[in-house]
Amino acid sequence: MPEPQAKEIKVHYRKSVAFWMGVGVILLLLFSNMVNFNLIQDIENKTIDFRFGVRGPRKPEAPIYIIAVDEKSLRDVGRWPWPRAVDAKLIQQLKKDGVKVIFSDVVFAEPERAQEDMLKQLGTILNSSIKGSSKTTSHIRDKVLADIKAFGETQNGDRDLAEALKDAHNVLLPIMPFTGDQAKEGRTPNPESLHITEAELFQGYSTDFWQAESVILSLPDLQKNAVDGGSIRYILDRDAIIRYYPVAMSYQGHMIPQLALQAARYLLDDKNPIKIYVGQHAEVAGRKIPILDIGAA
Repeated sequence: MPEPQAKEIKVHYRKSVAFWMGVGVILLLLFSNMVNFNLIQDIENKTIDFRFGVRGPRKPEAPIYIIAVDEKSLRDVGRWPWPRAVDAKLIQQLKKDGVKVIFSDVVFAEPERAQEDMLKQLGTILNSSIKGSSKTTSHIRDKVLADIKAFGETQNGDRDLAEALKDAHNVLLPIMPFTGDQAKEGRTPNPESLHITEAELFQGYSTDFWQAESVILSLPDLQKNAVDGGSIRYILDRDAIIRYYPVAMSYQGHMIPQLALQAARYLLDDKNPIKIYVGQHAEVAGRKIPILDIGAA
C-alpha cells in the first residue's frame, strides 16, 4: 500500500493582520531589550555600590575644604541669598589665606536684588517711624530717605564680586547645561561668552557626548572675570543616586569640561586643556580617568 504523500498546508493572513503581528513582534523585542538593559544596569550599579563599600572612604591627598551654606552660616550671616558683597569678601579672605583654587556651585545668573530690597525695607520702616507733619519733621524724613537712596547708589554687590574675581584670579564659576525638555529653562548665549578653556577631543567627535541645547551661566561681568569655568551637570540613576558625571558637555560644537576636572587642572598647575579620548579616558595633568563610551566617569 503506497504511503500517503505529505501535503503542504499554507496559512494565509490578511495584510492588516500580518502588519500588526509584525509591529507586535518588534515592540516585544524593543521592550525586552529595554528591560534587559535596565536590569543589567541596575545590577552593575549595585556592584559599584558594593565595591565602593568594600574599598571604604579615602581621604583626599589635596587639602580640600567645603565652604558650606549651612544652618550655622545662615544664623551668622543671615538668610539666603546673601549679598554679593559677602561672596566678594569671602573670596578676598580665601585668597589672603593662600587658597590656590576656589570653585563655586552657585550660578549668579541675575543681578543682585537682596541689597536693594533691604534698603527699600529700611526706607519704608524709617518713613513710617518718623511721624509728624511739621516742616521740621518732613525735612528730617526727606533727608533720611535721600541719604538711604544715595548710600544705595554707592553699593553694587555685582561690581564688588566682579572685582574680587578679577583680583583673586583663582575662582572657577559653574555653568549649568540643559538638555531635552529642560532646555527651555536655559539660554543660548554665544559660546565665546562662556569664557572657559574647552576640552580637547581625540579619536571622537563632539556628537559622541551629551548635547547641551541651552545653558545658564553667571552675569557677563562675573563670568569674564573668573579664571575659568565648567559644567556642573550630573547623571541621576533610576534609583535617584548620582554615580556618574559627564566629563564634558557639547554646546554648539564646543566642549564644556566638568567643573571638578577644571579645578583639578588648576590645582595641579596643568596649563593644557583637559584631553578626552572617547571611550577610553580623560586626561588631566598626565593622570588618566577611565570613562564610558558615552563620556561619563
